[in-house]
Amino acid sequence: MPSSRTNASKLALSIRAVDLMLAVDTVAQADWVEQHPVLRDPFIPVTALQMDDAPDQNALKARPFVRCATDFQIGRQIEAQLHRSGMQPVRGFEFSTNQALFADG
Repeated sequence: MPSSRTNASKLALSIRAVDLMLAVDTVAQADWVEQHPVLRDPFIPVTALQMDDAPDQNALKARPFVRCATDFQIGRQIEAQLHRSGMQPVRGFEFSTNQALFADG
């Protein structure tokens, strides 16, 4: 199942079109849904393949950073998380759609 809106995800689970789903949050409080938290941190930075396996924070701060537009809630949440973690990378590109953020392949 590709990424979809909450209603589509809830429907897919309820009609057993999928047996397992990764979601940001629960699609509904239902007794037939079993939940297991996978990640502790709300956001995980991802680097280009050309960077070292574990670049330090200073190396990351010096690189341009692709951002979600801050006029969207998710963009503001990411910026707040970066600030809390002490990361203020160089401003690079800012996008407002998932299609613009993610490359195919």
